[in-house]
Amino acid sequence: MGVCIRAWTRARCALRGKRCASALLTYRGAWLRDVRDRRTTMEAVMAKMVATESAQTIIDAAVQMFGGRGVVSGETVERLYR
Repeated sequence: MGVCIRAWTRARCALRGKRCASALLTYRGAWLRDVRDRRTTMEAVMAKMVATESAQTIIDAAVQMFGGRGVVSGETVERLYR
């Protein structure tokens, strides 16, 4: 049981880091647009990519936790995984 709790804590910390990274990239893009009046295509693409990858990782972990119920049609986890 202790091993599962430690693994879960590490996973939560890793996901928190990805979530913060996507937020920081979004804020950087907004700052560049507002203060420097520059194009922010690169920052927008990077923020979207990091946010999408972290969301996919979170949903994949949820499907793993739900087991068989995670892929049953009509379940919230299954809908998010699609």
